[in-house]
Amino acid sequence: MSESFPLEFVLQVKNEMSTGINQAKSDIKGLGDEASKTESKAKSSGMGIGAAFQFTALNAFNLATSLINTKRAYEDLGKAEGQQQSKREAVIKSSNRLKNAEINLAVARKKGDPVKIAKAENNLQNARLNLTRATRNEKLGQVELNRSYEDFYLNIIPNIISGIGTVAGVIQVY
Repeated sequence: MSESFPLEFVLQVKNEMSTGINQAKSDIKGLGDEASKTESKAKSSGMGIGAAFQFTALNAFNLATSLINTKRAYEDLGKAEGQQQSKREAVIKSSNRLKNAEINLAVARKKGDPVKIAKAENNLQNARLNLTRATRNEKLGQVELNRSYEDFYLNIIPNIISGIGTVAGVIQVY
């Protein structure tokens, strides 16, 4: 599976979410107009107008809330991806600095200058520490990124179920 698959999927879901959010907004706005039309249909289904309106409004609100939470999870996912990319770049930079410090130490040893050797050894030690720190941060960042993916995907599933349930419930009332 390619690494671009999750990104393509996320972009597709983002586009579908935008459509869903806009639809939910228009549905909520139309609830007031539809309430008067619902009275006779609701009574024939055994549900009073107040209960029918409450049912429809709560379902629409739950759907809108779910969509907003999914949008937030998507935004969190984007932040986590950006942070993880920065952490990967930090590992690469630290690795390059370590290589340069090793080269500088070799050059200082060839020259035999004790002051330059001590300075190069100190720089090498600092480069090793920085690489260790950057590697640890990158690993922890990957865990956070994986959690963001899980949160995002776990938000989508209830939204689909909620959306289908809301539509089915509204159709039943209307």
